[in-house]
Amino acid sequence: MAGYLKNFTVILAVALVILLTWQAVPAQGKPGKPKPQPTSQQKGDLDRDRDRDRDKDGDRDMDRDRDRDRDRVSVPLSAQEKAVMMQQMQKNRNHLMAIGYRQNMLNFAMNLRLQLERGAVDRDYAKGAVKEIKRNFKEMERRHSTHKKEMSARMREQASEMIRATEEHHERIRTTIRNLENAADSSSDNSRQMLMHVRELEEQLRMMEQERERNYTGATAPAAAIGAIVDIAPIESP
Repeated sequence: MAGYLKNFTVILAVALVILLTWQAVPAQGKPGKPKPQPTSQQKGDLDRDRDRDRDKDGDRDMDRDRDRDRDRVSVPLSAQEKAVMMQQMQKNRNHLMAIGYRQNMLNFAMNLRLQLERGAVDRDYAKGAVKEIKRNFKEMERRHSTHKKEMSARMREQASEMIRATEEHHERIRTTIRNLENAADSSSDNSRQMLMHVRELEEQLRMMEQERERNYTGATAPAAAIGAIVDIAPIESP
């Protein structure tokens, strides 16, 4: 009887050890039914969920960046920061191109004024000169608009007064060009009217240049970048 109990105790101990060992084995190591693989639709749903989560993360990042930029806009620039900003604006390719187109306008206006002051002027020449003035003005406006879009929110805020002044100049110049064009296209001799408007245009362009020099005191635009544009193209008859 004692031997039987001893054997039973041994068997019970072995069984207990096996049970404890089995419980310690990770679930994935146990034999059993294979884990079902997701269907194509389930995979698509999972991918969409991951994409949606990434989009949410991206939106949060954009919101955080926008909030940071908005907070920075309200902070005034230091003298050094303002100097760096002005240098960046002045070296911008669209800013340099706009300067060149404005110089082209001034050259055509000066040449047309000189011809008008000497007396009778060739009508085809006058129409061609006004056409080139108008074309360069459109290009100058386009470059200004592109430059403004390229600025950061903080830069636009800090340069808002300068931008506003530039666009007011553009509006006055647009009106003068329209009046000059009407005078040049008139069937009657409007030399006096043309001379008045071209003098007005020349003055407006010079004022615009003087204001730019005041805003960018101590900085000069690379001459090579402007000189490539300033060369006057041949005037074609309209």
